[in-house]
Amino acid sequence: MDTSDVAEPDIRTPLPQLRGWIVDRRELAEIFGVKPQTIGEWQRKGLPAVREPDPDPRAPRDRRRWLFNTAECIAWHACRSAQRARFW
Repeated sequence: MDTSDVAEPDIRTPLPQLRGWIVDRRELAEIFGVKPQTIGEWQRKGLPAVREPDPDPRAPRDRRRWLFNTAECIAWHACRSAQRARFW
């Protein structure tokens, strides 16, 4: 197979919209095999998440759950792990 016309991937380019499951903090923790508190720590470090929409616009913000796209979170974790890896 001739690979001379295949472009080298650019890791600085944003990923296209990734498809994954939408899960809550507990489910994401199970997927990664960590405690839910670890997911909160990762959120503070940039883990992508969104607040669950609340049908009541007057509801307190802290009453809504955080939701996560599994594909985006796995990509974030892989990139973060690769950046932290040391190659000799």
